[in-house]
Amino acid sequence: MEIRCSSCQHVGPAAEVRALASGAGLVCAKCGQVNMLDLGPSTTGAPRRASPQSTTTTSAPATGGQEMVRWVREHAVERLVPVAGEGARCRKCAALLADDAVHCIKCGLRLARAQRYAPGKAPWELAPTGQEADLAKSHELWDLLEASWEPAQIAAFVDFVKARDLLNHGIRKFQFRLVDHPGDALALGALASLAEGLQKRMVVATSQAEASAQSDAAEVFRLRKKLLVVSFAFWGSILLLFSALLWSNC
Repeated sequence: MEIRCSSCQHVGPAAEVRALASGAGLVCAKCGQVNMLDLGPSTTGAPRRASPQSTTTTSAPATGGQEMVRWVREHAVERLVPVAGEGARCRKCAALLADDAVHCIKCGLRLARAQRYAPGKAPWELAPTGQEADLAKSHELWDLLEASWEPAQIAAFVDFVKARDLLNHGIRKFQFRLVDHPGDALALGALASLAEGLQKRMVVATSQAEASAQSDAAEVFRLRKKLLVVSFAFWGSILLLFSALLWSNC
């Protein structure tokens, strides 16, 4: 992703993309300044705080993956909230299932496959490698939260799963809460906060992919340039050799 550094005014691809508390930071390849990537209005409506690492923002171009990011920002919470109603639910995303459903139309889970797993043993319910203790702690926090459904307890759970990158786990918890308590304002607010965390992750991943693609393109251009120079040198040498032979025969 090409940026204009707020410190040295250098224009070029970012050297690195960093995930920050307030969004994504693009590191200047020349001076190392961290320039904040402006993600636009927050899903939860909360104002964004300026990063202490930079006093200016760099607007993300509305091209490629950034269009996807904007679409997700507008529709993520709407798509995450399970539809109210009676009936069987998808074990993975809490979507309401049709009576003759073979797979979940929302997340694509094959229902026959899901039935093979005991509660808590499905792949999407297991902790990421090395985060078993974090997942266990999140379960403890959720038990405390269910015992006392208060904003402070919700904030503690949300902050923990964000800090430990257990966003999908946290989202599923609130989705199933909304199945039992449709329209729960606290659950909806928490879901929106976690959805914003997913959006930030997508922005960082998209920016990293774009920066990598630009870097690869620049490397390919340099390689082609070298090959062109070598080719000219080779054929130039051949031409000089033939010229020398013709001159010697004259």
